[in-house]
Amino acid sequence: MGKSYNVGLSHCGGSFHSEGEPDQFAVDFDMMIGTLITAARPGRVIYVEESGMDGNFPNNLVVVQHDDNTYAHYMHLTFEGAIVEVNDLVNQGDEIGYSGSTGLAGYPHLHFVVTVGGWTYPYVSMPYNFRNTEPNPKSLTSGVSYLAEPY
Repeated sequence: MGKSYNVGLSHCGGSFHSEGEPDQFAVDFDMMIGTLITAARPGRVIYVEESGMDGNFPNNLVVVQHDDNTYAHYMHLTFEGAIVEVNDLVNQGDEIGYSGSTGLAGYPHLHFVVTVGGWTYPYVSMPYNFRNTEPNPKSLTSGVSYLAEPY
């Protein structure tokens, strides 16, 4: 918190985030490997993968299920970068892991996506926004830095 992070790709921003793709509503936050990641919303951790090495597979991630049956995916975590374990309950702002560059990352960043109807790929992502930003029908804007504010 208190640091700014640039958005690489945002909703329907091209590549894997293109319209019609499972990750069309994902946001990529440019982060150095080892940057602390916190939970966007409260929920229960339902999946953790952290065996991948940066620059290689698998894609390390933490998936949190929320009370409304949506799922937040925090992807490309570094090797052994999860702080939480399956079945842990997390509150908004709790530390959940450290960013990295695993899977198809290509560069260090946090790939954040919210899905409905399940969490396994190919999933269905949904649009979302953040309350500390200007209203924007396409969520955060690619190429803009946003301040990570306290919850």
